Amino acid sequence: MWLEDMMTRRVVSIGPDSPVIEAAKRMGEENVGCLIVLEDGKLVGMLTDRDIATRVVGEGVDPKDCKVRDCMTREIVTAIPQTDILDAAKLMTKYEVRRLPIVDGQRVVGIVSIADIAAYAESILGEVSKSRKR
Repeated sequence: MWLEDMMTRRVVSIGPDSPVIEAAKRMGEENVGCLIVLEDGKLVGMLTDRDIATRVVGEGVDPKDCKVRDCMTREIVTAIPQTDILDAAKLMTKYEVRRLPIVDGQRVVGIVSIADIAAYAESILGEVSKSRKR
């Protein structure tokens, strides 16, 4: 299975100069755990709820005065829509990431999380279990 068949196509983004407090509110409103950081339409980082917890709150920084660029993750591991799900899982394991932005050229077209991959694996195992009962 390709990532394009399972990725979440609704990607929520924010600019790097936005205040972290705005980013946190947006995460809550959109019910997401990360925001893709775009500058001039290009992927420049990712801001996760963990980034906010460890790099802002954990260090005593005021989220009203902190910009997204100051606490975002800059080294982003990405994949393309035609990446096989097993290859994506290996990539996520190797780089210890929980979310994988899916890019087509310079454009972010989706995102896959470790939970998406786990749900897919669960569905496969469920099918195997059903076929063994017959």
